[in-house]
Amino acid sequence: MCKLGFAKNIILTIGLVCIFSCNEKAGIQDKNLKENSFKINTNSNIALDSVVFVKETIYESNNDVLLEGIIGGADVDNEGKVFISAVAPGISAIYVFSSEGKYLKKMGRFGRGPGEFESISSLSISGEKLFVLDSRQQRISIFSTHNLSLIGDMTIRKDSTDRTDEFSQTMKAMELYSSKYGDEVLLGTEVKSLYDLNRFTKKRIYSISKDGQLNSEYIVEADRYKFYLPTRADRTGVRWGFTPAFNRQSLITVSNQGIIYVAWTDDFQIEKYNIDGVYKGVIGFSIEKSKLDLESLDISKGRMKIIKDVGYPETWPALHNMIVDDLGKLWVATITESDSTFKWYIIGEDEKLKASFNFSGIRANQEVFAKTDIVIIKNGYFYNREYDYVEGIDRIVKYKINFISEERSKELVE
Repeated sequence: MCKLGFAKNIILTIGLVCIFSCNEKAGIQDKNLKENSFKINTNSNIALDSVVFVKETIYESNNDVLLEGIIGGADVDNEGKVFISAVAPGISAIYVFSSEGKYLKKMGRFGRGPGEFESISSLSISGEKLFVLDSRQQRISIFSTHNLSLIGDMTIRKDSTDRTDEFSQTMKAMELYSSKYGDEVLLGTEVKSLYDLNRFTKKRIYSISKDGQLNSEYIVEADRYKFYLPTRADRTGVRWGFTPAFNRQSLITVSNQGIIYVAWTDDFQIEKYNIDGVYKGVIGFSIEKSKLDLESLDISKGRMKIIKDVGYPETWPALHNMIVDDLGKLWVATITESDSTFKWYIIGEDEKLKASFNFSGIRANQEVFAKTDIVIIKNGYFYNREYDYVEGIDRIVKYKINFISEERSKELVE
């Protein structure tokens, strides 16, 4: 076992069109670079490939279907079909679109019966199966991505976990990760105690058997975000917390090759583990973090007082998001001086920096707890959630990714 530590509408400039500057089981790990890591300055003049983004398809409510609720998750199968979860009080369903954007089917509905959901906290495609996690019922529904039918439901069981460990006995499954095995997933678990939100500030990754049984030992344990809490509870005895966008957290993503990447957002250091939890090294970069101007943020007086009383960091986190694509390349979004732009870096399987690019996104637009960002990189496409609740926009947009050489990118700029 190991211990670790929005985008609104995408802005594409026509002509420039988004040119990228563009072995033993791990024990307790610290946040320092390991001996076998490398460190480079992301601001240095390194020759990088560039990429042109071309918008192709939008997946949203249309004349054929209304996505009821807010988009909470999405994934894409090998044929390019897009599966979108939408949730609202009393509403939960999966909406399926063809690669070209044609609405195909609604799968599931609110309820407790077979293939029904009280909530959808995560969905993930592995092989030709769609796994949907209902965190309230602690149940996984499995659908065929081929004929879009329900295969079955699987209740999550913890019989094999350590009964003397309070975390494992009170934890709930909150997230799904694809496994390298074609019809299996990994589970991300957390403990959220309403009366003590910061009692357990860890998250764990477990493998799960086909009958829903969690493995007796977790694969990876990582730091979870912490809540800012008022000093006094309300009349119900609860201290309602919040997690501002500058909160630090652990990012976790799993490749098709069975590599688990874990990063604490305070630094650009990404630790690697295999599917058995064996530590495989770290990828490290030098990056200058953006200064945090607390007074410029849209925060209520009550919350501002709590933040100042508890204390806050001098900078934004280094990292915002981390995704591994279907070819094993790692895409990492970093927080910049801009309020409306993230800078992404692409890292190859050889752990070398391949490209970087700027992509629009509001760094202060979400609480860490909410997880409103959705990015999928698969089949040569970049899928991104775009939303603006005031304008009534909530959709998944697909962009074609075209890599070009550094020389060619200079020609386009000139």
